Amino acid sequence: EERGIMLKAFDVKSLKVFDSGNYSVMCFHEDLVEHDYIADASVFEGKLDAVFNVIRKHFPEEKVAFKYHPGSPESKTAVPFGSRLPDFIPAEFLYDEKIKMYLGISTMALANVETGIAVSLIDMVNFKDDTIRAQLKEALIKWSHSKIRFPQSLDEFERILIDIKNHNLEEV
Repeated sequence: EERGIMLKAFDVKSLKVFDSGNYSVMCFHEDLVEHDYIADASVFEGKLDAVFNVIRKHFPEEKVAFKYHPGSPESKTAVPFGSRLPDFIPAEFLYDEKIKMYLGISTMALANVETGIAVSLIDMVNFKDDTIRAQLKEALIKWSHSKIRFPQSLDEFERILIDIKNHNLEEV
């Protein structure tokens, strides 16, 4: 509760010192494999590749940005296209009204989204432990400032993208 009260009174826009560019999609990388949350890294990477192929189908590369979690290994290539934003910038400083969709898995950056559509892939990836998945999802929902979408399949994810492109989704 105290966190919510403090954040409600805090205007992050007053600290906007980074140009978030002219993107439609912003992806947040997480070190789920490195933290041993994922059952099979190659299956996980395959699912992410499929997700990014769907994004590529609906948004041009220059409209996609990604940001690694600070301290992630530099050699990572989790997002195969788009612009890489500096790791050290807090995700919340990159939010922009031009961004239509923020994408991640369990990052709290999704919980802090207030405008645009937040989409979590948490139900689409193969966690080693469903209890951890449930706890991470519960935390996202609990701390969320807006509705987070949790697609269950690649088809459902693509439907969200189509609705975003056609302006058929509310940002609430």
